[in-house]
Amino acid sequence: MRRRSGEAKFTAQMLLRPSNVTAARLNPDRLRPYDGELIYTEANRMPVLMLGKTRLLSASCWWDPAFGGTEKGDGSVIAAVFSDDAGNFYLHRLAYLNHDRAASPQVDEATQLCQQAAAFLSGLHLPAVTIETNGIGRFLPGLLRRALMEAKSPTVVVEAHSSKPKTQRILDALDVPLAAGTLHAHRSLWQTPFIQQMREWRPTMSSGSRKRPDDALDAVAGAIAAEPVRLTPSHTLRNKRDWRPGITNIAAPTDFEP
Repeated sequence: MRRRSGEAKFTAQMLLRPSNVTAARLNPDRLRPYDGELIYTEANRMPVLMLGKTRLLSASCWWDPAFGGTEKGDGSVIAAVFSDDAGNFYLHRLAYLNHDRAASPQVDEATQLCQQAAAFLSGLHLPAVTIETNGIGRFLPGLLRRALMEAKSPTVVVEAHSSKPKTQRILDALDVPLAAGTLHAHRSLWQTPFIQQMREWRPTMSSGSRKRPDDALDAVAGAIAAEPVRLTPSHTLRNKRDWRPGITNIAAPTDFEP
């Protein structure tokens, strides 16, 4: 029941211990680190994406764009998560995207961010990236599609508007897989602010004058909560094979006359 409901709800509802949601925390020691990299192969004309000996079945990528930086305001964070048939999540990559003000006369800030997002997606075999359209995100989907086309990437851009409070999004997405031990993280995540944000996070810190950074948590929560996207690229790279099982049609030969 703890694995199904998460630590916070389990303590309050199952152990009948008075608990305050503002005391909830995210324990990074519950993450299951790994070092493996993605391996794309084709077997019997079927594409397969592996992570070590684990076959991956779906993926999601979430970009929460912003013009702020890691020192001031929310950063522009993009995260990629994969999953297998056992219900495990693999947080494989996370990056902060930063524009260069000195390059703005030649390439505007928004285009710079979209080009960096396209570079992040390169080599991850992601079928789609979801961009949060709150704030500046509403102006970026078109620019991101253009950047992906220029990079010859088949990744589809999906737009999403978040209405749920950030605190609830983070807790809902991370608490249960952490309690269940199903959230794996690549070793590279320990070189990002994600781990420190987990240790320091409290629900009361996501708002108010004592706000602490939670932009990496928010991006990861978005990726975990996003449903696997079953879309086909809409541009010229239609012949790109899709590694997700069940995504292609199968034609069976018949020997009867209609």
